[in-house]
Amino acid sequence: MTNVAKSRAEQIAEDLLEQIRRFQPGERFPAETEIASRLKVSRVTVREALSALERKGLITRRQGLGTFVNHNVVRIQTRLDESMEFLALIRAAGREASVADARVRLAPAEAEAADRLGLRPGDQVVAAHKVFAADGVPVIHAVNIIPANLLRDASLHQTLAAKSLYAFLAEDCAQTVTYQIADVRAMPASPDVARSLGLAPGTPLLYIAEVGYSADDLPLFFSEEHYISDLIQFKILRKPTA
Repeated sequence: MTNVAKSRAEQIAEDLLEQIRRFQPGERFPAETEIASRLKVSRVTVREALSALERKGLITRRQGLGTFVNHNVVRIQTRLDESMEFLALIRAAGREASVADARVRLAPAEAEAADRLGLRPGDQVVAAHKVFAADGVPVIHAVNIIPANLLRDASLHQTLAAKSLYAFLAEDCAQTVTYQIADVRAMPASPDVARSLGLAPGTPLLYIAEVGYSADDLPLFFSEEHYISDLIQFKILRKPTA
């Protein structure tokens, strides 16, 4: 997803996830000591990695019995509660991914973007409009807005046309996205979005508006995304609160 350096626990969690996909239903996961010995890391690191997988619902730890893989969750390819790069998201859906259109410019922030990013209307931002295709068919229209003052050099803004959002923030802004807060709803396609996706205006689309934040809660980007939901479908893991 990004070129940002991952912690050792995050790397171990990703390695274990690849192993999880090969497990058979009912097969018990190796013990912490066995994983730590095989990967030559501490048990603390392994415990952190397993906790991350458990929070995602991928494994279940049963007192006195061991750790087991939750295959119902592992089989989910596109999760709404996880953020993936658009190309990776399309590939996860089993389709060939490509960028059908990419336009980047420096522009004054409009009112909603300014409010979401803690800017004043008219402050300069980097605005990227991209259309992503699955098997050659446009399926995602995305607009990413980034405060221009985050750029190490204003001339770098055009590199966003060929980079993912996260890679651009890491490489050209020296910023890491730690978390995102998203609004999700159905929305009819505006004339501009409909034209980009080859649809009739008013066609119902899945709409996600989100703000990405740094570890110290600095707004890094505001994104508006429109999905053709019968081609890109999401699932979400929900747990009872009590």
